[in-house]
Amino acid sequence: MPHLVLLGAGASLASFPNGDRNGMKLPLMNSLVDELNLHGFIPKRYENLTSDFEKLYSKLASDSSTSADKKAIDKKVYEYFYDMEIPDKPTLYDYLILSLRKKDLIATFNWDPLLLKTMRRHSSIKNLPKAVFLHGNVAVGICSNCKIKGFKSLLSDKELRSLRL
Repeated sequence: MPHLVLLGAGASLASFPNGDRNGMKLPLMNSLVDELNLHGFIPKRYENLTSDFEKLYSKLASDSSTSADKKAIDKKVYEYFYDMEIPDKPTLYDYLILSLRKKDLIATFNWDPLLLKTMRRHSSIKNLPKAVFLHGNVAVGICSNCKIKGFKSLLSDKELRSLRL
């Protein structure tokens, strides 16, 4: 019987309690604005939502007058998470991945690349579980022209230009 494992933000934080390889902390939705210092991009009328990033982002996305602020936040959040690195020592993600089989599935809401990079560390193992990124992932690239997906760092320049995320 296959297993399904659902991961939320707490999973990355539990796997990397001291941050990534370089000490970059993993913020939760209630600390993301402070951890990434996004206050300068948040219009005054939405400052009361800084402790609930999902609600804040939803308001920004539905308010056409804040499109420049939203783009700046998108860029800063993307860059922060994209630069994260896994440590050399095994983490909870390593143990999770290695405890599952090919017929199992990990479904995650996390944007960070840490699960994906951990899976890549073990890519020589044939029986790894599949993973799906329910809210997308900063390390996954999709080329709609070529009909391929994969690690952004492995896609060619031509493919990078045609990415639609």
